[in-house]
Parts: sequence; C-alpha cells; structure tokens
Amino acid sequence: MNCLFGEAKYVDVLEKSLYNGALDGLSLSGDRFFYGNPLSSDGRAERSQWFGTACCPSNIARLVASVGNYIYARSENSLWINLFVDSQTQVTFKGTSVPVRMMTEYPWDGKVKIAVDPAKKVAYALRIRIPGWAENTAVPGGLYRFTNTSQSIVRIKLNGKPVKFNRDRGYAVIDRTWEKGDAVELELPMDIRTLRARPEVKADQDRVAFQRGPIVYCVEGVDNQGVVWNLLVPEQVKPVNIPYRIQDEPVQALQLDLMEVSGDEQGAGVKLQPRPVVAIPYYTWANRGRSPMQVWLPDKIRKIRLEE
Repeated sequence: MNCLFGEAKYVDVLEKSLYNGALDGLSLSGDRFFYGNPLSSDGRAERSQWFGTACCPSNIARLVASVGNYIYARSENSLWINLFVDSQTQVTFKGTSVPVRMMTEYPWDGKVKIAVDPAKKVAYALRIRIPGWAENTAVPGGLYRFTNTSQSIVRIKLNGKPVKFNRDRGYAVIDRTWEKGDAVELELPMDIRTLRARPEVKADQDRVAFQRGPIVYCVEGVDNQGVVWNLLVPEQVKPVNIPYRIQDEPVQALQLDLMEVSGDEQGAGVKLQPRPVVAIPYYTWANRGRSPMQVWLPDKIRKIRLEE
C-alpha cells in the first residue's frame, strides 16, 4: 500500500507491528515462538519450541530476513526512507550511482544520519518518513490515542545546518541537487507517551499503556518481585527511561512510580502505597522463565484484580 499510494501511514503500521507484534513472536535466543501476542498473562504463558502446524515460525524467520526490503524505496525521482535501520544501499538516478549509508541507534535513540555519496552531482528528492507517533498520532485510524501531547518537534539538518523541507503524505521532502559528502540528520522526539484505546475496546477501558518511540512497554513480574496485577497508574505519572538488559539484549526500560493496591475484592479496607515499577519493551517479555505480565495497566481501582 505504501508503494502504491506513497503514504507514510502504511509504514507507521508496519513499524509498530515489526517492533512489537512480530518481534514478540520470536524469543531473544531465536529458537522459541509464540503463535499469539497476548497483552496480559497470568504467568503460565511461554514460547514453544515448535508447533504441529508450524507456519508461524517459518513466517517470522522469513519476515526478519526480509526487513532490508522495507527500509528504502525508490521511485523515478525520489529516494524514500521508510524504516530507520543502521544500513547501506545503492540507488541510481539519471544514470548516476548514489551510495546511501544510514547510521542510527533507533529505536532507542531518535537520531538518524543519512549520508549520500553520488559519483557526480545529481538531482532527486529525498523523502524521509516522519512517524505519526513523533507528531502526536498514536496509530492511523484513531484506535489508540496519546493522552499526553508532546511539544517536542522533529528536527532536520543538512550538512549540520537546519534545512527547509516540504511535507507530503507523511514525508519530509528535500528536493535538491545532491553531491558527494552530503548528509542529512533527523532528530525524532523520544518522549514517553501514555496510550489509551477507544472506549469501544472493552478490555482496555480505564487502562493505559506506555510507549517510547515505536516501542510499546509491559510490566513483567520478573522485574517487579512478581507484582503485576495489583498496580494502579496515578494521574500524574512521570515515567523515566533507563538503560536495562534482558538477558544479553541491551534495551531502554521505563521506571514508573505507580501505586500498589491491597485489600479485598469488594473494596473494603483498600490501601494504596507507592511502588517503583520497571516496564520493559513488550517484545522482550517471557524470555526469563514464566512470569505474569500486563501491557494495559488500570488507572481505576475497579479494574484491578487483586493478587493473593
């Protein structure tokens, strides 16, 4: 659809699927698989080594191997940057070869450098996708929305200086004559955002989730002394991103100051006490043994299932 209509929103959906839903299906070790993508677990869920009907393991392997096909695209007069992945490629415009190198630590860092090195001066348009999440659109279509509006802006520089660009269907367009050594720097705001679903999604009513960049987070028991279910998100929560490690995977986790709820299920004698909580990227859960997990956390007491 992106190649057909040239609209960034289709890659927005692809990106969210790749970093969350698709990666969750594959263990960090690469040899265990989920068929579904549960957004909560009572601690019994774990990836399987194989399935009787094993279409998903082969499909996720094929998808991971084909990601390079989705990073760049080329039309007659444009180079399209769709995914931000440390990579290199080569395209040709008007008979001139243009090597392209992208350097980034995305999705943990919002800085992306795109260096071009044409054999000689050549004119074409560089089209860089501006993710919807970077401009306060959680997902195309409005199924989810951010509850906290970011005031940060997307910044683009050419050879170290701010550059004017046009906008077209979700892309920043720099149309010029390029020469050897030109480099574009993109800086995306990496604010931590709070997500809420449309009210029609009954399971997510009175619940919120957290996102930083394209990464959606979850709370897993192994990081929080087994406490997952009796947590309440306060109104003025201020998450902080922290370096973290899941097995051998370096990630950015979130430190959340939540409330722990105790009492009976009828609400009699309910007590609230502060509790620091670590949230990890959703795709990394269930890699350290069985453990309870939630993506959508309640911000109303009546949605909490108290643990014994």
